[in-house]
Amino acid sequence: MKKINLLKPLLLLIAVFTFSMCEEAGDIQFVIADDFDTTVAINGLQGETSYAFNTNDIDVNDLLENASEFLTADVESVTLALENYSGAAISGNISVMAGPIPLFSKNVALSSTPVAVEIPASASNILSILSSGLFTATISGATSAPIADDNFDIKMTFRIKATVE
Repeated sequence: MKKINLLKPLLLLIAVFTFSMCEEAGDIQFVIADDFDTTVAINGLQGETSYAFNTNDIDVNDLLENASEFLTADVESVTLALENYSGAAISGNISVMAGPIPLFSKNVALSSTPVAVEIPASASNILSILSSGLFTATISGATSAPIADDNFDIKMTFRIKATVE
């Protein structure tokens, strides 16, 4: 009985000591994920079988709301869809890069129905290219049949997850 009575205060002392060591004096870090859209205007490609276009700057500063800096930034997925395209679809190999970082190169059939491409964790880190919360992307590809329209858009939606402080 005395042994149990002695163990209770000892256990309490260990628990208090353990929890007191958990306090951290640093900044609070949190993870945020959001979608960022950009549209690439495609002009003058009717009958062509390859293309390459850069996006305008994609602004991801919304992720920094109430925070001071990015600690990590990863593209989880890219969703692609055709807008105002008069043909059925554009099929072939599509490559998307975030700055100089290749996100994927894959056979995809683009249509008005959005197609999501998951980005492997090994290729998703864009922290090094975020300049003031901005980055540009490049979409390029080779089609299996000639492009059927001269004036359409490719809508790209980047799903970005970031850890901020």
